Amino acid sequence: MTTEQKQLIHRLRVARKDYQSVAAELGLKIGTVKTYCFRHGLTNADIEEQEQNDICPCCGASITQRQKVKPRRFCSDKCRIKWWNDNRDLQNKKAFTRSLCEGCGEELISYGSKNRKYCSHACYVSRRFGMEETADDSRTV
Repeated sequence: MTTEQKQLIHRLRVARKDYQSVAAELGLKIGTVKTYCFRHGLTNADIEEQEQNDICPCCGASITQRQKVKPRRFCSDKCRIKWWNDNRDLQNKKAFTRSLCEGCGEELISYGSKNRKYCSHACYVSRRFGMEETADDSRTV
């Protein structure tokens, strides 16, 4: 199979031509066209998935994908941030650790850091320097 034939198969399959018509147009066997399409992600399911991936899930705008670059899921950073803020429950966060704050003794839930000792900066200051921070930012010893 020549490079030109491979490019034509690509174009025809993306244009939704079936295997039989592609094979007839290029003078190839149907099995050859099917095998090439399965090996290079040109099946009907692959093409439909690619078309769905080219639409921004936040605003519905079309996304132009660049070759040799990771496929984009969102049309802009603004849409990406908005979508993830609206769908926080879909984030896969498993690195939560539970411990007790060394400053106040209350339960501390931290994400990503196993070594966190204090629940806030105020607890750290009071424990480390023996000071207490008040609402008006004045410190007493």
